[in-house]
Amino acid sequence: MGNNISELTLETAKMITLIYSIELPMRTLSSTYVVGVLRSGGDTITAAKFDLSALWFCSLPATALAVYVLKLPFVVCYAVMLAFEDYIKIFMCTHYYKKLKWIKPVTDEGRQGLREYNELKGVIK
Repeated sequence: MGNNISELTLETAKMITLIYSIELPMRTLSSTYVVGVLRSGGDTITAAKFDLSALWFCSLPATALAVYVLKLPFVVCYAVMLAFEDYIKIFMCTHYYKKLKWIKPVTDEGRQGLREYNELKGVIK
């Protein structure tokens, strides 16, 4: 079955699998922040901003630099693409998460609960 697959193809596939498996926890964490916390907390606009800005302003330019300017091997460019999206997104989301601004209640009970929580913590809004 695999007689017509070159050694380079097999090595590249192994390296991509290894890189993705190492980077998977970071991808999972960034997805959890964006989808599980920000979107479910009601702050879909910020979630979209973080998602799109990490891709368009960090990952794509870094990947283009790695490919066209530095002329790095494909496997390294793949790692750059993944890392520059997820690590930047985790940094932005963690900073925003700690501020608790992502909590946007959609029910009266939720808004009342948030007011009570802020009063308890001494936060003025």
